[in-house]
Amino acid sequence: MKPLAPGIAVASQLLPGDLSELRARGVRAVIDLRPDGEAPDQPSASTMADAARAARLSFFYTPTPHGVVPPDVVHDFSTALVQIRAQPAAASPDAAQAPIVLFCRSGARAVRVWALAEASRAGGMSLDEIERAATGAGFSIADERDEVARRIAARGT
Repeated sequence: MKPLAPGIAVASQLLPGDLSELRARGVRAVIDLRPDGEAPDQPSASTMADAARAARLSFFYTPTPHGVVPPDVVHDFSTALVQIRAQPAAASPDAAQAPIVLFCRSGARAVRVWALAEASRAGGMSLDEIERAATGAGFSIADERDEVARRIAARGT
């Protein structure tokens, strides 16, 4: 799990057994961006959702194909983040700040989707901040840089 932005971390493929450990580390939600069936050894989204429920984690599934990130993926991902952040802080005031973990096979797609969503968010980070966040987590948004810049310009901030 690598920190990406405040309240957001990224990971490579998680397994069902990882989720209770994440909960113990203070994570409150996971977003699975890996489409079912990419690899024979990959747990399905329904298996991960069951494991998340057992670990008392919120779970969202936003399957993201390789290549260009479709606009509906960015929309669904953004909606998931809003829903997670709107959930009441259950156990403590710090629960609202507990991290959300994004994952796919390597973490790269998750970072690209996050970058596009962050670029689209009113009051979101600047292009430089998004690039630094991605680089700090060990990833690049070079393939999405122009689209990130376009979305930032379109939001007017």
